Amino acid sequence: MAECGLVSLAMVASFFGYNIDMA
Repeated sequence: MAECGLVSLAMVASFFGYNIDMA
């Protein structure tokens, strides 16, 4: 479960980071 949480957290972080970089 911890691994799934870390993976989802990394995906969300990269997603927001991508949006901020494109903005």
